[in-house]
Amino acid sequence: MRRRQDPGAGQGLVSTAQLRRSMRQKWLGRRLGALVTGQRTLVAAEVPLTLALTSEAAKDDPDLGASYAELMDLGLVDERAAVVTMLLVERMRGRESRYAPWIRLLPTSFTTPLWFDEEQLRELRGTTLAAAAATHMRTLRAQWQRLQPAVAAMLRQVNAPEEPAFEDFAWAYSVFWSRGQSLPVPERAAAAEEEGERGGAAGGALRVVVREGVVPGLDFANHSAQANCWWEVVEADLGAGPARAASGQLEGGGGGSSSSRSSSTGGVNGHGCYVQLVTNRACLPKAGSELTISYGDKSNEELLMLYGFATQNNPNDQLMIPCPLPPRQEWPDETVGRLRLLQARGLRPQLFLSASRLAALQEGAPGRERGSALDGDARRVLEAFVMSPAELAARLDALERGGGGGGGDDDDEEWPAGGGEGRPAGSGAGAGARAAAAARVERLGAEMALITTLVRLLELKVVELEGEEEGTGPLEGDEVRLEEQGGGRLAPWLRSCLLYRAGQKRLARGWLAAARRELQETLGALRAAEEAERGTGEAEDTSGVAPVAAAAATAG
Repeated sequence: MRRRQDPGAGQGLVSTAQLRRSMRQKWLGRRLGALVTGQRTLVAAEVPLTLALTSEAAKDDPDLGASYAELMDLGLVDERAAVVTMLLVERMRGRESRYAPWIRLLPTSFTTPLWFDEEQLRELRGTTLAAAAATHMRTLRAQWQRLQPAVAAMLRQVNAPEEPAFEDFAWAYSVFWSRGQSLPVPERAAAAEEEGERGGAAGGALRVVVREGVVPGLDFANHSAQANCWWEVVEADLGAGPARAASGQLEGGGGGSSSSRSSSTGGVNGHGCYVQLVTNRACLPKAGSELTISYGDKSNEELLMLYGFATQNNPNDQLMIPCPLPPRQEWPDETVGRLRLLQARGLRPQLFLSASRLAALQEGAPGRERGSALDGDARRVLEAFVMSPAELAARLDALERGGGGGGGDDDDEEWPAGGGEGRPAGSGAGAGARAAAAARVERLGAEMALITTLVRLLELKVVELEGEEEGTGPLEGDEVRLEEQGGGRLAPWLRSCLLYRAGQKRLARGWLAAARRELQETLGALRAAEEAERGTGEAEDTSGVAPVAAAAATAG
């Protein structure tokens, strides 16, 4: 295996002839050997875990370990931020850093939106990513303001030649999020070790903890949806087999910040552990071809934000639509209540509409058998905004009494929950039919409110994305630019922006068409239900005429 520089994708790892030769089983013959070794794993590269930049490695630093530990104990940094700080410090230490040869190979700038200038950011107008990048940059600057004095003091301890700047912090942040891995590391519990020592036994209970960090060398592996490699953490000392990360994926984003507290049962030192890049004969590419891994099932929005690239026709794409809200200081009590209901449901005022669900809707059977455009979470979000004030008050009252009402996964209460209150009571089968018809009309009316709201939100999103002022123009313009200026003539960052925003426009258009179709189908069903309700009432009125007439004749 060797490293390769690709102008479009940065640096990567490629297969060599020697790597392929190591898979052969000559004594079995060519064909039988291929069958036997087809699934036999091969270690393409191996790095001692002690070389990984993790929060534990930071605390073990002979010069600055105590400073890192203090930052974590004070809550100034969590495990991820500790690694970011370590990256910054090691870069500023220059040749004195043990990581200097590796750091010299790293990019000095990135193609993520955090590094875009104003002109580049205009290529993302109207997208969720444009606003997210601006918000993220403000958050980073605030974090750097809190950290800068401590980092400057640490650098003075090791006689670093320069003062740290925000740009250094942004660089370290980008390195971590574009190259970081979640490492499942075997750990022995200290309490068990002490007990073992007292009892004369060796070692303690073994468990696996997840540490986030950067593994020098293996971080050059690029992403592919058809990855031919994966990575494993192996505790070589025990011969107990590898602790494999799920799907061998790099985990650059998602999830909350890791806890900044080290385990009370013992630390992880990584001695005897290795991080291995693994493949097999069935996956191994020919010599000179790239060795790739999967970064996970990420949308283009995530890929561009974290890694600085996007892929064509990404099946994991999704469209995020925020529910419009006035400034917080202008929220009336009713809006506060609706958001409180959302919080109880574990939701935020936003919808996520995926490419995979849209494809299923487009390929489904005609009519209402296709299923609704609204999945469970999106439905519950919109319900919180369209339900009547009386229904909202009832749900909030149920929350106060601890009786549910949030409408979460465990809440099977149907919305709307009225069911004919305030109507005159009837008796017999006729009254039951009338109540059932009225309930169906009420349910379809509520469905109309939900789908109408979805259509309006999608119409706003299309304008936001494709408007000449709000967005970046029609989808067709992006497609023409990608087609006419393809083949490497577009700057990588611009091509990624075009792929991302074109995908967002396709999703918005596709979802709008699906929602409008469902709106028409729901309207037709509502009209039919109203007609049926009227028919039920007329039938009951007619059935009451004969007994009345007979009674009148008898009285006469």
